[in-house]
Amino acid sequence: MKRAACSAIVVVLFLLAVQFSTAKVHARMKLSIPYSVFNSAEPFCYEMEDAHRKFEAKITLNITFVEGTNNAVVLSFFDTNFSSKRGIALKIYQWPIDVFYVECGSNETRVATVLGSEGGWRSRVGNILCMAFDGERFYIGNTSDKGLILNGFPLGEDWVLSHIQASGNTNTLTAGFVVVEFEEVEVAKQSWSSLFIALILMLVLAVFWAVLPIGFLRIFVLLMILLLLASLIQPFIARHYAKPLVIKDTESYIVIMTYSQPENVLERCTTIRGNETKQGWVRNWLNLAKQMGFKGVGVAELECYYLDGYLDEYLRLIGEYGLKAALYIMWRDFTINVCFAQNASRPIPNEFWMPKDFPDNTAKVSAWLSFIKNVTEIAKNHSNVEFYLLFMPFRWQNNASTQANFENYREYRRCMQKAVNTIKRVDPSRPVLLVSDGIEMEDLTLVQLGRIPYDLENIDGYGFTYYSRAENCFCRPHFQWIVEFYRRKIDEILNGKGSLFLAEWGWHTSEKVGYGYCFNEEKKCELVKETVKAIADLHIKSWGYFSLQDFPSENTDYGLAYHNYMLKPSGEVMQKLLKGKPA
Repeated sequence: MKRAACSAIVVVLFLLAVQFSTAKVHARMKLSIPYSVFNSAEPFCYEMEDAHRKFEAKITLNITFVEGTNNAVVLSFFDTNFSSKRGIALKIYQWPIDVFYVECGSNETRVATVLGSEGGWRSRVGNILCMAFDGERFYIGNTSDKGLILNGFPLGEDWVLSHIQASGNTNTLTAGFVVVEFEEVEVAKQSWSSLFIALILMLVLAVFWAVLPIGFLRIFVLLMILLLLASLIQPFIARHYAKPLVIKDTESYIVIMTYSQPENVLERCTTIRGNETKQGWVRNWLNLAKQMGFKGVGVAELECYYLDGYLDEYLRLIGEYGLKAALYIMWRDFTINVCFAQNASRPIPNEFWMPKDFPDNTAKVSAWLSFIKNVTEIAKNHSNVEFYLLFMPFRWQNNASTQANFENYREYRRCMQKAVNTIKRVDPSRPVLLVSDGIEMEDLTLVQLGRIPYDLENIDGYGFTYYSRAENCFCRPHFQWIVEFYRRKIDEILNGKGSLFLAEWGWHTSEKVGYGYCFNEEKKCELVKETVKAIADLHIKSWGYFSLQDFPSENTDYGLAYHNYMLKPSGEVMQKLLKGKPA
């Protein structure tokens, strides 16, 4: 009897301890939000009875819009209702549905970008969406064969759902409800107090084990203690990230924009080859890049070096300073006559930089391919050239008058394949990376419609640029999402064998330009550190900062140094990071 009683007490204590340490609750909850809430000018917030650490839910959109309107209702899922919160927002129009990652600071709401989009909730999506959070990543799909709208966005293991916010101020709904029905909910109840109680109960079990005679019951108690201990420590060891890279050991490149450096627009993009003063600028910038600890130079303004007849010498100088080179090959309209002779007409026409006639204008495409062939013929003779970064023609802000024609995507793909083949024929041994200059951030619909030719043959990896669209905020989950997007491309298309290059990132304090904007130099220092940490944590071995000096062409102060070659505070931070010192 005594042994049976002891066994019962042990089991009860163990079950109590497990209850305090894991606290999983599977429940069903239905939230019906009437259309009038979305018509209201003030957001309405619904608080979860218990924060949801994992969940699956179904969203039914039984709402009726006034015909011919373009307003939307917004359904947001946040981790808190305080001023600083983050989560996912569904913006539901009469036809499309957009998905956003949202960060709310103390003063403003920061929307990173559209993460996913599905056009037509009547004709394509239907009126039912499925949503899930697996304890780290967010998923949103539909009941048709369209699949996932949002595929595993990394909110992180510290995120829980505690509030649902309905907003819109539409005045365009006439009837109906939006219904959110939760299934398979795991409630986040574990706290330090419950852990403390669980530890006390485990201590009681240990006392039982100590006083029990040697035998089966004592072994059983020991097993219970070990299982309980495992359940207590499991949440703290759940993450299995690889050890972060050491930044000073990464392949760090710096973009140097010497042709664009002059404040006077008429002096920009003028000859360096014929100007000894500017040749001194080139040497000073290269010397500073080496002193800071960068491993290489991102050769942007490639068209200027080529047309000026200075590319061969520039690559030689980069090597003279012990630096590597990555060639940034971007679309330019070489049917426009741009001359770098002394006293050549300036400024260069804006049309020279615009991709609006790609891929439709065969003469312009042919001229661009000739440029690619010629710069590769020069670069192949320089052993310090590490990469050819082939940028897909694309224009930010997606202005139809300046944008490439992605509707002609078969020809777009064919021309890009020609560009890859041109490089490989001339220099077959060096890697060619296909680079997206913010396409996934600016117009994700192009990706979802299959307009982007990620599956080109003979490429050796991918590159991407990241300039946060949320002011004064890095938005690490969004950055991680893009990194993982390209890692999947490497796995799916290149069989896991390919390089990933963060071709450009940077921060500036010039309010007129929204992307990469922060409030001041002090915040710029913080964001440089935060970005570098993410690069290390996510194992990005090759990356380039834009740029070493400021960029007057866009009135932005991305630079890490002043034009007198003295480092800004952000440059001092970068130098310390590159040299492995505390910053």
